[in-house]
Amino acid sequence: MHNVSLDNETLARIHKWRGSCHVFDHVDPLRTCHLVIDLQNAYTQVGSAMHVPNADRVIPSVNLVSRALRDSGGINVFTRMTVTSQTWSTWSVWLNDFCGAERREATVAALSTGNTLHGLDSALDVLDQDLVWDKTRYSAFLPESDGFEEMLVSRGIDTLIISGTVTNCCCETTARDAMQRNFRVLFLSDATAALSDRDHNATLNNMLAIFADVRTAASTVDLICSAAVSGPVA
Repeated sequence: MHNVSLDNETLARIHKWRGSCHVFDHVDPLRTCHLVIDLQNAYTQVGSAMHVPNADRVIPSVNLVSRALRDSGGINVFTRMTVTSQTWSTWSVWLNDFCGAERREATVAALSTGNTLHGLDSALDVLDQDLVWDKTRYSAFLPESDGFEEMLVSRGIDTLIISGTVTNCCCETTARDAMQRNFRVLFLSDATAALSDRDHNATLNNMLAIFADVRTAASTVDLICSAAVSGPVA
């Protein structure tokens, strides 16, 4: 697991601005989506060229939140980063400019539909009522994600809980876009994974200051369960 370190100067500034490091003191489970970002075999399996060392270690915390929210009437959505034939032209900057030849070959192979590495890690708690959503960009909110935002709006979702990998890429990009679309965002410090503690903590501090309520999985489950007992806040 990551060694989480929230910056004291950032915490002091936030306490001055908001009076608390936490933004939200309640959630309505019926209007909440737990968005599990890209916990695919490509990132969780040792030996994969795209392996993220802590990705498999956050799965128990991810499952804890998924079960609590599902039991309280919320929804879980599991995204899969996906390369399609269109990616070569519609996101050529990523494949051609940001990936070297060896990395590009491994990425395309692993993230293509039908490859075992494209699939979700089998340790994830995924049930029939959960949704699996393929996305072709870092953010789940770009138009290429095939109506993802519209699906949330149609279900009355106003709150997103973000977990998964990579903390400072797909998780952060999605959280930024969600907040700017007026969703309440909770970002899980112990259920997201990056390639290093430095990368992980840089995102957590940025989320904390500007984009999201940074919480642990256990703290988030407490919010969900408290709301389930007391009922939705008017």
